[in-house]
Amino acid sequence: MINKDFAGHPYIAHFVSGECTGDCDVAFAGMKKLQDGFEKGVYGALPVHLVTFVVGDEGVVEHYREWMETEAVDPKRWTFVTGPESILREMVRALATMGDRTADPVWEFGLVLVDSKGRCRGFYGTDRWEIDRVFHQAKDLSREPL
Repeated sequence: MINKDFAGHPYIAHFVSGECTGDCDVAFAGMKKLQDGFEKGVYGALPVHLVTFVVGDEGVVEHYREWMETEAVDPKRWTFVTGPESILREMVRALATMGDRTADPVWEFGLVLVDSKGRCRGFYGTDRWEIDRVFHQAKDLSREPL
């Protein structure tokens, strides 16, 4: 698991890097929409978490930290993870082997839905249709018995 607070809960993983500029900003807006939907949507609060892995130098990391502060990201719902590029890229490659996905460049990987036991349950894009699709899949997944 990414965080002890996620134990027993599904989460959506999202990968960004300094290579993606505007495309990552669109993905971040979609993740914010997911955060808000899981917190106060028509279904009530759902136990689904979000994790964004940032690959890149300190300038890239700082850009997204500032964005998350500006957009009132809830750190209990959405975790921001940085680390050595080689390790984060290896995580993406490992996830890519679970489906028919490319892992390079890392930011084109999209979103990954992971169940409460740490199993990959689906891959999604970051456009509005895919954000809606992953939302509903995660909602259903959050209701599955542990």
